[in-house]
Amino acid sequence: MDFADVLRARRMVRSYRPDPVPEEVVRRIVRVVHRAPSAGFSQGHRLIVVTDPKIRAAVAERIEPAYLSSGMQPWVSV
Repeated sequence: MDFADVLRARRMVRSYRPDPVPEEVVRRIVRVVHRAPSAGFSQGHRLIVVTDPKIRAAVAERIEPAYLSSGMQPWVSV
């Protein structure tokens, strides 16, 4: 598969299933992100993995109003 095929096939998803992601899958995703390139590796990547529903709700309360006011659907709180 060449890069153009990858770009054509990619999808943005913000409608997630409610079942939890297995911890090993989360760890694998984090490892991959840490290896992802940035501009000369000068930008770095920082991740915060939130698995607790109460903390996720608190985060959503702070960041989703800007999305909702611009007409977007909620995606952190769901």
